[in-house]
Amino acid sequence: MGGSIFKWTEHDLADRAGISRATLQKIEKGDLACARGLVFEVAVLVGIKLFHTESVVRDFYLKIPPRFSQVYLK
Repeated sequence: MGGSIFKWTEHDLADRAGISRATLQKIEKGDLACARGLVFEVAVLVGIKLFHTESVVRDFYLKIPPRFSQVYLK
């Protein structure tokens, strides 16, 4: 996890996530065998936003033409 703003080592991050360094390395490489929950946990620990904020969702809905708003905004 080079370049982390937290200056954590791989060992530190793995420790905080409650996983082994080997599992952390698999997550970094995109190994599909890793549980999604572990991937989310590591992402949150390093500050990666996983979901859109309300403003992004609101902006999306504001772009829907009025004739479709009845369908999408129920």
